[in-house]
Amino acid sequence: MIGNDEHPNCPVCQARFRGSAICSRCGADLGSLLLLLDHAYRLRGEARKELETGDFGRAQELAEEAETVCSTQKGLELWLLSSWLLSSSEVN
Repeated sequence: MIGNDEHPNCPVCQARFRGSAICSRCGADLGSLLLLLDHAYRLRGEARKELETGDFGRAQELAEEAETVCSTQKGLELWLLSSWLLSSSEVN
């Protein structure tokens, strides 16, 4: 899971990620990492939209997929919230 600051480290040298496609310390290509981060970010955004419309099941699915792609503390919290809302809505 990515730490509280939501910034991953370079998988090669563990330098702090600075948003560049090339690691500033070791020169590793981080393009794939950027794509994964972007995909997970978009999935979490879609999950939040589904929460707003009341589709808690779809929100949970999207949040879970985002966590599978790139786990973050906020992503985990989004998944927990959507799971709780889904279970609460099924009781009623």
